[in-house]
Amino acid sequence: MKIPKPLLDDITMGKCLPFIGAGFSLNCSAPAGLKMPDWSGLSETWANEADIDPKLSPPKIASLYERRFGRVQLIESIRRSLHIDKIEPGEVHCNFASLPFETVYTTNFDLLLEAAYQEIKKPFRSLVGECQMPFHGGPLIANIVKMHGDLRHEEHIIVTEEDFNRYLEDYPIIATHLSAMLITMTGLFLGYSLSDPNFQHIKEVVRSRISKFERMAYIVQFDASPSDIEEMLQLNLHIINLTTSGRKSRDDALIEFFQGIQTYTETHEAIRIRELRPEAFEPLEKDTLLKSFKVEDSASLLASSSNLCFVIMSFRSEYDLVYHQLIKPAAETSGLKVLRANDIYSPGVLTEQIKAAIHQSRICIAEVTNNNPNALYEVGIAHTLSKPTILLSQSVEQIPFDLRSLRFIIYDMKKPDRAKENIEGTIKEILGKGKLAKAEELLQQDNARASISETSVYLEQSLRELVYRNKDKISHLLQGRSPERLVMDKMLEYLSRLGVFSKKDVPKIQKCIALRNKTVHHLAEPTIADAKLFIEVVSYFVQKYLGGDFAGR
Repeated sequence: MKIPKPLLDDITMGKCLPFIGAGFSLNCSAPAGLKMPDWSGLSETWANEADIDPKLSPPKIASLYERRFGRVQLIESIRRSLHIDKIEPGEVHCNFASLPFETVYTTNFDLLLEAAYQEIKKPFRSLVGECQMPFHGGPLIANIVKMHGDLRHEEHIIVTEEDFNRYLEDYPIIATHLSAMLITMTGLFLGYSLSDPNFQHIKEVVRSRISKFERMAYIVQFDASPSDIEEMLQLNLHIINLTTSGRKSRDDALIEFFQGIQTYTETHEAIRIRELRPEAFEPLEKDTLLKSFKVEDSASLLASSSNLCFVIMSFRSEYDLVYHQLIKPAAETSGLKVLRANDIYSPGVLTEQIKAAIHQSRICIAEVTNNNPNALYEVGIAHTLSKPTILLSQSVEQIPFDLRSLRFIIYDMKKPDRAKENIEGTIKEILGKGKLAKAEELLQQDNARASISETSVYLEQSLRELVYRNKDKISHLLQGRSPERLVMDKMLEYLSRLGVFSKKDVPKIQKCIALRNKTVHHLAEPTIADAKLFIEVVSYFVQKYLGGDFAGR
C-alpha cells in the first residue's frame, strides 16, 4: 500500500485534519453477537420500528421517527443501537489515537475515541457544543471536536433533517472553526461512505464558508474501483484505496495504513532532530538511520550513536530554574547534550518531535512533580521504548501513584549541589554498569546486535573517563576541542599515544570499536560469539584501567 506523499507531508507538518465517521466505530471491540451499526444500520432500525419507507434518507427517517415517538425515544434508540456501555476501542482506534493529530473532528455519538486516548494514556480534550470550543487544548493535547454531539451531551446531537438544516444557524462557531482550519489544512475522512449524510453535511458546511477555495481532501475507502477513484477526483476528493482479501481484513488494512503514517512521521522527525542538534549525535547515513527505525533493536542502535539527554518536564516558568541550575549541568558533566521540548524550534507536530527525541536519546530525565499529564505521557513513551529514565520529584507525596514503585530522586532547590550529585551519580550508574547489565540481558535473549550496541556505550563512557583523567596530558592533542566531541577511535588513539594502554590491549579494543561501527553504521548482524567476546574484552579493559568500582563518568 502506497500512502500519497503530499498527505504524509501534511500530517508531518501538522496540516492535516482527520474526520471520523460511523464506519470507524465498526472496528470496536464488542461482546460476541453485538454489532455496531453505521448510518444505514441506524436508519434501518428506525424504519423497521416506525414502519417508515427505508428508501428515504437517514435524516428524513430520523425526523419521521422523532415525529411519531418523540426526541427522547429517538436518542434512546441511538443509545441502545450503539451498545454504549458494552463496547470498547479496538486495535484500530488505539493505532489512530497514537498518530500526531492535534485536532480530530468526528460526527460519531459514541465515546470510543475518548476511550482509545485514555487507553494509551495520551492527554486529550473532548469538545461538544459552541461553549466548549474556546477550551481547545493546543498542540500538546489531542482535541476531539464532537461536531454532532454525543451520548453524554444529548442536547447537541445532530440526527434529523431539521437538525442538519439548522446547523449553520445553531452552530456558527463550530462551522467557522472547521472552515478556517480547512483553509490551510487537508481533510482526511475515515469511516465515511461517499453517500453518508454526515460526510455530505461536512462538505456543505465547508463550501458555505470557503466555496471554490476548498482544498483537495482524502477519503479512505475499501476495494474501490478505478472508475470510482477517477470520478471522485473530479469532486476534489482523492480516494485512498485500501485493499482487503481473505487474509487481510479491513481492520488489518487500517492498522497497516496508520502504522505506515507513524513510521513516516517518526523517521522524518528523527532526521530533523539530528539536524537540529548535530552536536548530540554521531553522524549516520540517512539510509542507515531510516533502516534503524524498522528493526526490533532500534532503541539500542539509535542510543549508541547519541549523546542526547531529553528532559521531560512542565513548561511552567517556575521549573526553568530546576532545568538550568540542576538538570542541565548534571547531564553536561556526564558528557551529554540536553534538550527539552520548548527548545525544539522546528515546524511540525510538537508531540511527534518529542517522541522522536525520546526515541533517539541515550537517556531521559523526567521531572514529574504535580502530575503534569503531558510529562506523564512522555514518561510512558520512554518506558515503552525501554529508555533509561531518571525520575525527579520535589517530595514523595507528589510522586504519581502509578510511578511510586519506581526509583526516584527527591530534590530540594535549596540544596541544589546535593541533588546535582545524585543525578550525576545515577547517570554514571545507568551509562556504566547499567549498560553492561542490559547488554548481558540482551545476550541471554540472543540479541547480539543490541547487546553490542549497549556494551559500546559502556566502552565509550570508559574511554571518556580516561580522557578526563588525563586531560592535562592530552590537551595538546585536542587542539582546543572538547573531550565530549571525541569519537571512540580518536579517544583510543590519543590515549595510546600517551602510553595509557599496554600495546597488546590496543588491538583488542580496536577490534571492538570496528565491530561496533559495523553494527551501528552498517546494521551488520554479529554472532552471539561476537557479542560475548565484546562484553568480555570491555569488562577486562574497564577492570584493568579504571578499577572494578567504575560505573561510567
